[in-house]
Amino acid sequence: VISFDALNADTVQQITEKELAAIAGREGLSRANLQLIWTDALVASIARRGFDARYGARPLQRAIETLVVVPLAHFLLTHSTLKNAMVRLDVDVSDQVTIAIEA
Repeated sequence: VISFDALNADTVQQITEKELAAIAGREGLSRANLQLIWTDALVASIARRGFDARYGARPLQRAIETLVVVPLAHFLLTHSTLKNAMVRLDVDVSDQVTIAIEA
C-alpha cells in the first residue's frame, strides 16, 4: 500500500516554478535570446488558480497553458522582431497576467 499526502501550497508553487522554467528554456525563446522573468505574485496566482484539492496539481498544466503560454505566444507574435531582451511576467491588481519588455 502506497499512501500519498496532499500537496501543500509550497509544493504547488515549486511545481509552478519548475513549469515556468521549462517554458523559459524553450527553443524559440533561446533562439531569439529572450529571457523570461516572473514575479512571486505570478507564481502564487498560477499555483492558486491551477490547484484543486480534489485533483491535486493535475489542473496546473492547463492553467499554465491558459494563463501564460497562450498570452506569451500572442505577445511574441505582436513583437515578432523582439530579440536579446528580458520579458517580465507578472499579475496586475485584478489577478490578470501581464507581459512586458524589461528595460
